[in-house]
Amino acid sequence: TNNVQINAYRTTIGTEEFTYRMYLSGAGNENYLSTSFNLTGNDDITIYFQTSNNRNLRLVKEDGTILHNYTGTTAQSQSFHYSGEPCTVYLYMASGSGYIYCIKLND
Repeated sequence: TNNVQINAYRTTIGTEEFTYRMYLSGAGNENYLSTSFNLTGNDDITIYFQTSNNRNLRLVKEDGTILHNYTGTTAQSQSFHYSGEPCTVYLYMASGSGYIYCIKLND
């Protein structure tokens, strides 16, 4: 949503190669500096990302429930399994800035 930037940037995380990244320039919420997607209720969510100063990239349900905090200063991937009702989730920085290279969903 608002003020999210897409930058050309080449990097490899594990065996995955990326040429672009989403830049989140500061703390966000559901309506600002975030991206959203839908979960079916039995999802494996892998985020390829990098944050500044070990800040939290936060995965939050539409009702405000924090599902997971992704943290890491080097470009990496982390996975989280969601089991529950279908819902919309938001991904944004709790504070500081960060980059998202890819969001993978497997249900």
